[in-house]
Amino acid sequence: MLHYKLATKEDLPQAAALLAESFFDYPLYTILKNGFKNPTKYLKVLTKIQEVFLKAHHKNHAILLGVEKEEEDKDGVIATVAVLERADKRTPGLATLLRSGGLGLAFRISPPALFSFLKLLDKAQTACANRKKEIMLQDGSPWFIAVLGVNKQFQGKQMGSCMLADYVMPYAKNEGATHVLLNTNTQANRKFYIKNGFHEFSEEAIPTPKGEIPNWSYVYVCP
Repeated sequence: MLHYKLATKEDLPQAAALLAESFFDYPLYTILKNGFKNPTKYLKVLTKIQEVFLKAHHKNHAILLGVEKEEEDKDGVIATVAVLERADKRTPGLATLLRSGGLGLAFRISPPALFSFLKLLDKAQTACANRKKEIMLQDGSPWFIAVLGVNKQFQGKQMGSCMLADYVMPYAKNEGATHVLLNTNTQANRKFYIKNGFHEFSEEAIPTPKGEIPNWSYVYVCP
């Protein structure tokens, strides 16, 4: 059974490892993965990237966890991780990422590849950023799901859907969200979000040196 909680600083390393494994083959990370011949080294670097990402979001945004526990008094295993960016707080920029440990990535990834990756992320989120501005002009409060990951050992057990329905969406609404935005890059995720009540408002192909990456953007209107 999933138990839900906000992440503490102590939870971040385990959450980062979960996200790294979940997104190991994710299309958006291809630009980084192509620079590694050793999968183990790539996984370590990807884990560090996720840890920096989580640390950068921990203070001003919301990192939500679903913990699978066999017994109430046991620590359990993190099964799901979601990062929600608040409408009234800035998305962590380069300076925040560097302060959160991103500077150390320069010794593990070539700076050109790292900056290309950050630019790719920014481009993938452009449609959502534009929709966010439109909603805010109408006095709405659009939050953004920056990431949603499920522990590989629990995938296929509806835990992602439960996390959204039972914790992520109610949490955002209770905190004042009127809309929740997100983008994704796989057909499987596309079907998942449509099944869970999100409306697709943008479809595009993002060019990269290794070919185009599909990118879909979604909005959920809080009832």
